[in-house]
Parts: sequence; structure tokens; C-alpha cells
Amino acid sequence: MLQRLHNPFFNEDHAGASQMTGWLGAWTSTASAYVVAVESVALSADNTFGFRLTFLDKTQAQAEAVFAPFLDPLRAEPANYMVAPSYRVLPFKDLWNYQYWDDNEPDFITHDPRPEAPAGQFWWSGNQGEVSAFFNSYQSRWVPLASMTGTKAAGFAEALYDASRLRNFIFQIN
Repeated sequence: MLQRLHNPFFNEDHAGASQMTGWLGAWTSTASAYVVAVESVALSADNTFGFRLTFLDKTQAQAEAVFAPFLDPLRAEPANYMVAPSYRVLPFKDLWNYQYWDDNEPDFITHDPRPEAPAGQFWWSGNQGEVSAFFNSYQSRWVPLASMTGTKAAGFAEALYDASRLRNFIFQIN
């Protein structure tokens, strides 16, 4: 294996790295038990707040119903909030189906441009900076649920707001 590391795409050519590249056939599709695949929450200095998520095996109406309890109070105050969500709904079986993305949202994926690349190999265009990255180690900062709920919820919300005044950021959830 060490002799193959000269190929910067070596990790992406194998099923173990298929989440990054969407290597066709690397994942077995089954019905999702979850309503939403949540990626992140984005906060910006211009007071934009957005969820980045995907609804798998749900309809547009079901996706909208999930967020109605959160969005309806904001919609009730149009002078203070502009609520314009967009929803991505798709069958779970198509999550890693490059043909689905080519047909529906071709800019959402980037095909592997190498001449010898396996047919159908792609990565999410938003992950372009991570393609062929090798992480020697990974450290993460976890925010305990107790820090976001109950009597600490207001302080957590204020910390997110204050951070968004400094720069746009994404709170990664997955």
C-alpha cells in the first residue's frame, strides 16, 4: 500500500473513502429511518441563518412539515424575518447515484477528471478542498447537548450570534 501513496487519489479510489467520493456501488442503499440528514447550521454576519440538510425518502410537503413549527413563528413576523427556505428531497437510493445528480443538479457534484478514473466516481463540489486530503489525525470539539438546552440555551444562542458578528461560520452537526 505504501508504494501506491504516490497517487494523490489512492484513498479515494477505494471503498473505504467512498463517502468523500461517492464511488458507485460502495454503499448499499436501504430505506432511511430518519427524516433528515443534517449536515450543518450556517450563521452569517448579515443575520442569515441556514440549515444545510437533505431529506431522504420524504416528499416536499413532509420536509416543509418538519420545519413548520420552527419557521411559522418567524413567518408571523415578516417585518423582522424573511423566511425563504429551499428544500432538497431525494430518494435515499439516489444519494450516491451520479446519474441522479447529473440529471437533476449537475453542479452539486464534480466528476473525477482523471482519464483512468472509474466511471461514475465523483465528489460533492462543496468538498473540493478536501479531495485527496490525508488526515494524519483528527480532533473535534464537541458541544455537549446540555450546553444547548434548558437554562443554558439562551447563552448558547448568544454565543452563536456573537461568533457570527466576527465572521460567517458553519456549525458542523454530522
